[in-house]
Amino acid sequence: MRDLSRQKGLKISRGLIWICLFSCVSPFGLMAQKDSLLSVLNSGSESDKIEALIELGRLELDEKNFNQSLSFFQDAYELYTPTYHWELEREIHFGLWNAYYDLGILDSARIVNDRLTAVCRAYGDSECLISNYNHQALLYNLEFKMDSAIIVYQEGLKMAEALSDTSSMALISGNMGITFGMQGQLDRALQFFYNSYHLAKNSGLHGRTITATVNIARTYIELDNLNTAEFHLKNAKRLCQEFNDSTSLLSIINFEGRLALQQQQFERAQSLFESLLASYQETEQLVQVAEILTCLTEVHLGQENFNQAMMYCDQGIAISEELDLNEYRQDLYDFKSQLLAKSGRPDLALVFLRRHQVLRDSFLDATNSARVAEVVARYDAVKKENENQLLRRQKEQQESKATQRTYLALAFGALSLLIAALFVFRYRMYLNQKRSRIELEETVATRTEELRLINEQLQDSNQELRSFAYIASHDLKEPLRSISGFTSLLERRLKHQLNDETREYMAYIKKNTAHLHALIADVLAYSLVADEPLKMESVDLRALIRDVKDNLAGLIERKQGMVDCEKLPKEAIWTNYHHLFLICKNLVENGLKYNDSEQPRVSLDFKQEADKICIQFRDNGIGIAPAYHTRIFELFKRLHNRESYQGTGMGLALSQKMAHRLGGRIEVDSQESGGSTFTLKVQKQHFDANE
Repeated sequence: MRDLSRQKGLKISRGLIWICLFSCVSPFGLMAQKDSLLSVLNSGSESDKIEALIELGRLELDEKNFNQSLSFFQDAYELYTPTYHWELEREIHFGLWNAYYDLGILDSARIVNDRLTAVCRAYGDSECLISNYNHQALLYNLEFKMDSAIIVYQEGLKMAEALSDTSSMALISGNMGITFGMQGQLDRALQFFYNSYHLAKNSGLHGRTITATVNIARTYIELDNLNTAEFHLKNAKRLCQEFNDSTSLLSIINFEGRLALQQQQFERAQSLFESLLASYQETEQLVQVAEILTCLTEVHLGQENFNQAMMYCDQGIAISEELDLNEYRQDLYDFKSQLLAKSGRPDLALVFLRRHQVLRDSFLDATNSARVAEVVARYDAVKKENENQLLRRQKEQQESKATQRTYLALAFGALSLLIAALFVFRYRMYLNQKRSRIELEETVATRTEELRLINEQLQDSNQELRSFAYIASHDLKEPLRSISGFTSLLERRLKHQLNDETREYMAYIKKNTAHLHALIADVLAYSLVADEPLKMESVDLRALIRDVKDNLAGLIERKQGMVDCEKLPKEAIWTNYHHLFLICKNLVENGLKYNDSEQPRVSLDFKQEADKICIQFRDNGIGIAPAYHTRIFELFKRLHNRESYQGTGMGLALSQKMAHRLGGRIEVDSQESGGSTFTLKVQKQHFDANE
């Protein structure tokens, strides 16, 4: 899955860029991967084609082939329909946004981001919404709407903190620093950049760490602290080499050029910026092209190479006006005005100077509005605090006057006696409370220790009983296996010497040993029910009943029975699968076993109450007299002999114990010869993410 927080091309004043970390793939492996994906487009299903187009678009993005990437994502969007999984639509929109943004098609990027926001809100995808906030703020920055950008960043940061999403927190902190830097608040920008750096470094986010380091260096360039800026740029370059991040080197080259420009090393700055311009023009990253053209204009102005400066300035103005990049337009209009003035065309110079002032004033208006809002907020806070202090003083004065009137109304002697009596009373109460508290603590400690000892004894006793039950069952099963085995051995060896009566005796021995073996197994299962971990999970009732029918396939075929589960819900319930399976198996098995109808039938129904769920098992069997409705749930209680109906008498007792563990019980409604209805009522369980 692609990183939802991946962003590229973000800038500060005169182009402070945010870079992301890309994975490196060998050219041969990349070609093979593309060939494989292209083959899917020729022979795969519609959904496979969409996934292949998305992956191809991502690969082209990584290689900075933005037009080709846009084409793949547009094809995927045309194939997508709401019948496919919504995550495909989300990934398509993310790819479209990245391609449009990198190509500088900002109106389309804005439309795609609005659609993506609607999708993420509809499906509650918080991580996606964080990225949407970041996208929206990027677009606000490009429009010089700094206040709106900060508000949107704060919403995204709040959501990232709630999800403990360190990667998004580092990203948004860095972007907020960029926005403050664009407003000229460089000290605040540094605070956010350092916060982004520490978040990224502590979480092992190498790309974010490099980006924060570069942004810190750029801010120190703006502060004219060139030595510190150079130190951080060297550190960023070292990190790029350490983490093998060639993509971030472009940004570092950018800032090395700016540092050289600040130091008036024009030839070095020109060389660095021209190499960047060629790279960005090759990948058609128009926003970055406009930024570098602005820098080259300033370089040639410094060298007084006015013809070259005019060429770069005109190219930059054309791109900035087409993409509505106000920040670069502001600087380029200023440079254009200077160049026209130097070439003896003051009338045109005045036109571009006025354009520069209009953009500058709009930026300052946005900044001033934020400052005014901040001043108003502070004023309201101070005013509210003053009003609260005034109310507190008035209340204190009223209480003081009331106390004075009370003292004047009472005689000094009576007041003294009352105070003395009150003191004695309070002191005695304090002593009594202290004594009672000590006695209570001692009693609680004694009772706690007694309970602890009793619990330890119960645990030891229960462990001994469990061990005894297991060992006893094992020791009892062993001789039974021997009896059954030797009986079968005698039967085979004396096959021709046995008469019918002897064979009947041997069959009786084998039948009773099998019954006793089953009885021992049921007793052991009953004793271990309470120890089994009660793991809750999502259970499909229809699938569970199909498992029960498969388990009882022999009995159903032998009795020619039918199990009807059509009334069970399609939605899953939250319960313990193993317990519910055994309960349903025992109740369905009894409904078929104790049934003399030509076609035994067990019908299941489901009802849901406020805090309970009910599963009914209705059969057309022999029925149960009301006098035995309680007795059938006791251990070893049988209403019929074993010759008529086989069984150990443990099934309903074991089922009732499992129902109790699920927070419910089994009830029966039946008349003799009139069929039976068993109802399993259990407490409704709610999904727990910690299960």
